[in-house]
Amino acid sequence: MAWDFNAWPVRRLKASQKDAIKILSDDFSASLFKEYWGQKPVLVRKAFSLQQDSWPAWELIEEIAGYDNSEARLIGHVPNDLSSFDLEIGPFRDLSCLKERGSMKWTLVVNDVDRFQPDLADWIDCTFDFIPRWRRDDAQVSLAQKDGGIGPHVDNYDVFLIQTSGKREWCIGCDKISVEDEFDNLVQEIPVRILKNWENILSCSLILEPGDVLYLPPRIPHCGTALTDKCITLSVGCRAPSASELTQRVASELSSRATVAATLRFKDDDLLQESDATTPAELTLKEKEKMKDLILNAVQEFLHDDAQYDKMVGQLVTEPKRSRDEYPVPLDELDSEMITELGVWGIPKKAIEEVCGGSGSFYRAEGVSATFSKVSEIEKTKHRLFMNGEMFELESIGEEDPAVHELFSSIVSSTPAVSCNVLQPICHDQRVYGLIEMLLQNGLLYGSESD
Repeated sequence: MAWDFNAWPVRRLKASQKDAIKILSDDFSASLFKEYWGQKPVLVRKAFSLQQDSWPAWELIEEIAGYDNSEARLIGHVPNDLSSFDLEIGPFRDLSCLKERGSMKWTLVVNDVDRFQPDLADWIDCTFDFIPRWRRDDAQVSLAQKDGGIGPHVDNYDVFLIQTSGKREWCIGCDKISVEDEFDNLVQEIPVRILKNWENILSCSLILEPGDVLYLPPRIPHCGTALTDKCITLSVGCRAPSASELTQRVASELSSRATVAATLRFKDDDLLQESDATTPAELTLKEKEKMKDLILNAVQEFLHDDAQYDKMVGQLVTEPKRSRDEYPVPLDELDSEMITELGVWGIPKKAIEEVCGGSGSFYRAEGVSATFSKVSEIEKTKHRLFMNGEMFELESIGEEDPAVHELFSSIVSSTPAVSCNVLQPICHDQRVYGLIEMLLQNGLLYGSESD
């Protein structure tokens, strides 16, 4: 059963509350979300047709959940009992619990589905091309039979919830809640983060059918419950670094820098001249202020080093957010049988010649985050490509290098990432040739015949 509204009189909704979330009906496009992005939820009815071959089927998600290198979870609960939530971590060889009709209702959640399904990755790249690649996270898919759900919770990121099969009811609070309020209102002693006092923050209820899309900005509390069997929701989430993550990375960078500001130590040259100290054992305000200045000066020095700051941010925002053992796989870690099976695509030099000759293209490894930037120095510019937390750099004389800019833009944003039209005019450039060869060798790009 779905959440019982009549059981909680305080949750009976006024008409104005029910209309708090804007409901649109149109084909999916960036323009629909301009006034809502990052601010408030919006529902788009029939945003997609139901003939989306790239949307994963129930059986495929169950199969992926059994892979050793997948990230899968089972979340179970007894309806209307928030203290009953339980969690199991995959991989799962047996998912018979999804078919059971007992009091415990289970939901299977699988992350990084796009990594295992190239056509889904291509669909997301095309559909969500208005969001920078480094801001997009993974494709998460949840499967549930009737009454399944993962409970009332809040996320730190923008998310698009796409109903691909069955019906799901979403109960939503239209006001954002802080991290502090979230932790103050978590159900204790359960393995998942579930909000208690849910009835006090609920604003409206929406039922999504296949093709509908619900956009939620960060920190909006929400709770989804399957109203039918074979309920599938595809979640396309975003990512954004927190102040804490950025600060931790700055601290890590400072610990390995040998600059004057980073290695400068506290000094008290006037120690023996102080005559008004109350006791030699006291840590004084003056001493603490000196240490504060050390910190601020070291941080400021790093932040004003454009090249190092750019490198830090580029690597941070493209790092994988979940553990991915042996992915992507470098070519030199494949056995001889697999290399033989790949043919020319297993030999970077021959693969480049193939694409330059008009046969095939290069594609990004699915699920890999990427971006590019440039840093200007005296009489030269460093063009940087970031993929999967790694940085690749090409130098050029002067400010602009249109060919490199087009190549990096294509690698990050296009599908295929590098076609003959992009590569052929610049493949004679040894810088470009060496870079493509390295990306292929590292598994960040791979070659394939054109469709």
